[in-house]
Amino acid sequence: MLLMADSLTVIALQMAVSILTQKMPAFRGITLGTLISGLAWLLLVLHPSVIMAVATLIVVAIGEITQQPRYYEYISRLAPSGQQGTYMGFAFLPIGIGSLVADGLAGS
Repeated sequence: MLLMADSLTVIALQMAVSILTQKMPAFRGITLGTLISGLAWLLLVLHPSVIMAVATLIVVAIGEITQQPRYYEYISRLAPSGQQGTYMGFAFLPIGIGSLVADGLAGS
């Protein structure tokens, strides 16, 4: 139930955050989202409790929805003409590698 905080936050706030950041340059959006997600963990460090764990996950989700769409926009603009699909595919490579590695480390 605790891990649903991230998913519910993404579902509830995706449109609002997208509207607020739509005029922001892609690189600035990536940087801001990464900063928000990184600083969110300070909440849990300052006050380790279940409530703060949920608050941390909510703030991490806000950072995620600030950063993630802009990341793929940046990758597509970075790619040479006609190779956007290839670059977008390689943008998912770290996720695939993480999934393969985590499966072996975390077990079933």
